[in-house]
Amino acid sequence: MGWKIEVLSSAKESFQNEDATIDFIGGDRDLRELFVKTVCIFLSCWMGLDAEALHRKSNSITVYLRHSARHDIQDITPGVRKHFGSKDLLYREIERKPAFWVTLAELYTKFNYQRVNLDKNLFEALLAGKLPDITKYFEIKADRPLREIPLSELLPLFKYLVVASQLVSDVEIFAEKGKEYIKIRHDYSDECVVLKLIQLFSNLFEAGLHRFSVTYVSGLIIFDFSLPETSLQDAVKVSSDLDF
Repeated sequence: MGWKIEVLSSAKESFQNEDATIDFIGGDRDLRELFVKTVCIFLSCWMGLDAEALHRKSNSITVYLRHSARHDIQDITPGVRKHFGSKDLLYREIERKPAFWVTLAELYTKFNYQRVNLDKNLFEALLAGKLPDITKYFEIKADRPLREIPLSELLPLFKYLVVASQLVSDVEIFAEKGKEYIKIRHDYSDECVVLKLIQLFSNLFEAGLHRFSVTYVSGLIIFDFSLPETSLQDAVKVSSDLDF
């Protein structure tokens, strides 16, 4: 086709029951990306080969392939969907409700992403002066009860959900076993709001039966899971001289 892309493979011609790597070298960068995607989708659908990893260089792409345990003809394997189909849901939703998503993008852009994304039940609870229960959102995402989610999985899930909702600016995770803690960064200036936020997150971790203590200073909340659990009143303390 004149694309000037060289293809090299470590596998035998049959690709039968063996892992392999394929190198795509040279040619136009965008055409090379399209070619790699097309080949991987074909190998996924018709041979059950999954794209375990991709390694991109300035003039080449290496694809690491493995045989998928599940192979339904014309069914995309998980790795191929992860590396090449991550925007599929986004595109389908934009096509379904273009006016909504264009308006939302304009608002987020105009306000420099300083917006909070809440569902109606949570928003209703806040308007009623109640502290909402957010455990169901974690259980829906994890597809199991909160008490069955280990801390090693709950912390990345916590970061994913609260940052995506814009409730906080960022969450840093320190995941060494037995020494886990998280740093939550936010832009709230009202201490009452910060304490409500601490209570909201504390209720979540308590519902998951995780032991923790909490410290907060301006713009930062720290949940330390390496310490014995205490009541919220005892665990939360204000400090102005902590070394972060």
